[in-house]
Amino acid sequence: MDKGNSFLKKLLNTCTSVFKPRENIVVENKSLATIEEDLKQKNELLRLQNERLSNIAWLASHKVRGPVASILGLSKLFNRDNYVDPDNAKIIEGIYASANELDLIIKELVAKAGEKDA
Repeated sequence: MDKGNSFLKKLLNTCTSVFKPRENIVVENKSLATIEEDLKQKNELLRLQNERLSNIAWLASHKVRGPVASILGLSKLFNRDNYVDPDNAKIIEGIYASANELDLIIKELVAKAGEKDA
């Protein structure tokens, strides 16, 4: 009988020592909650960054394309055989206007790329 009680006491002591640190479980749960909150914050920062990058990509692909297409089209119209052609002056003005528009768009892109998330 004593051997059975001894075995039960050892088993009980083992179980108690394994399950005893309930305080640690709470601390670990708080730690998990903290980790989860950190992940939520990092996910939100990533979402904002992805949104900003999407805006920059849209600017680059859509707004930049207009002035570049204008410059390319105007440069094809330029009369290379007769540089004093009166139409060349208008073409150069159009190229200059498109280049200025492109410059403003590039400045906007650089500003957006440099923005920090709030």
